[in-house]
Amino acid sequence: MAFNRNLKHTFDSLRREVCRMDKITCIAYLLFSSSKNQEIKEKAIQLLNGDVSIRDLKRNTLTQSHLVIAESILRKKKIDKNLVQQFAETYMTVEI
Repeated sequence: MAFNRNLKHTFDSLRREVCRMDKITCIAYLLFSSSKNQEIKEKAIQLLNGDVSIRDLKRNTLTQSHLVIAESILRKKKIDKNLVQQFAETYMTVEI
């Protein structure tokens, strides 16, 4: 039993390390990459840029189910931080 707990702790630490980006960026990436629907992709970019919140997306019937799935994937699987970083670099709006 102790071995299983240690293994789970190691996995959880690894998952946090792999997706060190903030939770919002990871969810935006998952939303964007998991859908072919252009409206969902646009909402993912808006989420990345802070134009819409997680709460807003949970209230939107179009994005609600996709958001639940993205949050579930984030909790259960490790995400390649390079892909998340590439997504953020491509779609994040920087205002000067």
